[in-house]
Amino acid sequence: MPDKKPAIYLNSLSIDTLDTTCGVFIGVNRAVGWSSHSKSNSGLGTSGDNCQNNLNIVYDNDIIDTPMEKSDMFLNTEGSADTGSLDIKFDNIDVNVLDTQSLIAVGNNSQSAWDSHSKSNGGLGYLYGTASVASNVNTVQDNDIIDTPINDQDIKPVFIRRGCD
Repeated sequence: MPDKKPAIYLNSLSIDTLDTTCGVFIGVNRAVGWSSHSKSNSGLGTSGDNCQNNLNIVYDNDIIDTPMEKSDMFLNTEGSADTGSLDIKFDNIDVNVLDTQSLIAVGNNSQSAWDSHSKSNGGLGYLYGTASVASNVNTVQDNDIIDTPINDQDIKPVFIRRGCD
């Protein structure tokens, strides 16, 4: 007797914000080796509303700015995915914010070997929702000889399930 195909019933999906290396996986999925490397400078950062009369200064006088070396080695092992017994029912999924290396995974998912490296200078920082910022002076001084060296050389075991291709 043949296996029943996977079934996912989802009435609604609502996501307000996705940020840096985020994902929504519904069903049978394979996401291997996601990677995110970043460096960010922002005077005010992220705001919600009502920013007035601000002076934002970022001084990032680096000699070497964010050198990155990435040479991952993936070691694959294989198995069998049980795709015949999946029956999921949701009325809704509501998400406000998914941030760095976050995911919503519903179903038969294989998520292996993710990594993320980051550096951020925000000045004022992050304001969400109803925000009121007025008459501020923000200064970020980040003088480095080498700023944020990222050396990501590793061996990552990856389990690959047949049936997730």
